[in-house]
Amino acid sequence: DDAKVFDRIELAGGGFINIRLSPEVIKEELKRIVKAGSAWGRVKTKNKHKETVIVEYSAPNIAKPMHVGHLRSTIIGDAIANVYEFLGYGVVRWNYLGDWGTQFGKLIVAYKLWGKRREVARNPIEELEKLYVRFHKELKDNPALEAEGRDEFKKLETGDKKNRKLWRWFKKESLKEFNRVYNRLGVSFSTQIGEAFYEKELEGIINLLKEEKLTQESEGALMIELERFDLPPVMIRKSDGATLYFTREVANLKYRIEEYEPKRILYVVANEQTLHFNQLFAVAKMLDLAKGKDMPELAHVKFGLVRGEAGKKLSTREGTAVKLNELLDRSVKLSQEALSTRKVDLKRSEAKETAEILGMGAVKYNDLSQHPSGDIVFDW
Repeated sequence: DDAKVFDRIELAGGGFINIRLSPEVIKEELKRIVKAGSAWGRVKTKNKHKETVIVEYSAPNIAKPMHVGHLRSTIIGDAIANVYEFLGYGVVRWNYLGDWGTQFGKLIVAYKLWGKRREVARNPIEELEKLYVRFHKELKDNPALEAEGRDEFKKLETGDKKNRKLWRWFKKESLKEFNRVYNRLGVSFSTQIGEAFYEKELEGIINLLKEEKLTQESEGALMIELERFDLPPVMIRKSDGATLYFTREVANLKYRIEEYEPKRILYVVANEQTLHFNQLFAVAKMLDLAKGKDMPELAHVKFGLVRGEAGKKLSTREGTAVKLNELLDRSVKLSQEALSTRKVDLKRSEAKETAEILGMGAVKYNDLSQHPSGDIVFDW
């Protein structure tokens, strides 16, 4: 049937062979594409027990606006999740929110000192960011604020009602804003479980590490030695009894393995966290979190940072981060301008929708067309 498939095949010089499909074949395939819609190209699996892959990506911090630095994890992670889904895997798209930690103690201090409820209620993320930035500016002249931040987080950890109420409010407002951005980008998640979810599991994790004789005390803090992996030791509990991000990461990994029995867990996180993940994967091996079953493959999918002018790291704390909404709005505006120069017969509503699609597509293409491991210097 070659004659039906190919219109012609020819040597084109320089080692190239041009293969031209017949118009009939192209028409028939186009019919299938239209009929299948978004399912076109998917691998169909008859196996009801699909292998599960967890892809962790985006992971913004609560009470801070998403900035251009969050784009790479969000876009690369979503693309990887799409590929696995099309290959027939059961994909768990996980937005691991930064919703716990000392930063909330600092924010609570700032709110209690300078915050006004009416202003925060009117524009939550922007006002909370201002308070967080102000805290770090004031810190330069008043170092005692650092200890106050730790104390307020300790109160939050131990269930202080006022601090818990503030934290829940900050989180609720943040998620509304995040979801507006994700809707624009066409990005969705299976779950948005963050660090705070594991709060009650942390003592059990520390006890488990102690039982396995993997910990040792150092100046009141609890450490795990990783010398046999050629890695520096990692802290699992501070000298004041407070837990750390790493403690929650171990609890998170244990939960994922027990709850989902995944084939693979991919952490789509920037290059700068390489040591953290090497330490996490080493502790996972030492603990046998899969309890004798096959341990999932753990992989850190690295990518470079988005940097500001002169290659400096963008920072919410320093107030130098370019807000993601600002970038998306500007991209849509440029798309509208490009459309207006062309003789395209579109209604106003159609032109608006087309500009939004082009704007989001341009932002995604700009990221996916770069080599993932290299840094990107942001330039309007």
